[in-house]
Amino acid sequence: MSGIVLRPFPLPDRVLLTASGVLLAIGLVMVTSASITLAERSYSGPLYFFQRHLVVMLAGLAGAGLLLMLPTWRLERLGPWLAGLSLLLLALVLVPGFGQTVNGSTRWLRVAGVSVMQVSEPARLLLLVYLASYVARHGEQLRSSTVGFARPMVVIAVASLLLMRQPDFGATVLLGVIALAVLFAGGSRWREGLGLGVLAGAALAALAIA
Repeated sequence: MSGIVLRPFPLPDRVLLTASGVLLAIGLVMVTSASITLAERSYSGPLYFFQRHLVVMLAGLAGAGLLLMLPTWRLERLGPWLAGLSLLLLALVLVPGFGQTVNGSTRWLRVAGVSVMQVSEPARLLLLVYLASYVARHGEQLRSSTVGFARPMVVIAVASLLLMRQPDFGATVLLGVIALAVLFAGGSRWREGLGLGVLAGAALAALAIA
């Protein structure tokens, strides 16, 4: 099996690149402004949170660069594996010893006593890539049959159940909206999406009231 071959670094869209840079800069300034007093009082210096945020931001940019160099067809092939990884993360946070409970919600993954990540964030990204790859690989089936629509929605339903166990109502709603939007953009028939959207909305409303 051949290894992963990266393509030459592509030039990003200038408008998107500029908008992303502005947002990152604003976020860095806001984090520093909001935390400078706390950092000076409780940590090693006034720029403690600035430095930590900058390191994470640079790591994210490096990861984004690697993804830009990864051929799209490889992401398409990895779609099912990424969906499995997202479900694993959502399930792992519910396992005693791995999940951190704050204010009654277990959303953070804890490794070696350190809070690593809020698993719903990478899980949504992985599921989005899975949905996009599904549309690219099974677009004809998605547009012509109920089964083609139902298959990815089963994965989304399992992820939603795991999110509600945390519980994370907002992430569940956002995931459902994103999933339906991607499948509609891929050409799914509106009848399936409308019916499922009504049922999902009623179920989530009942859970919220309960």
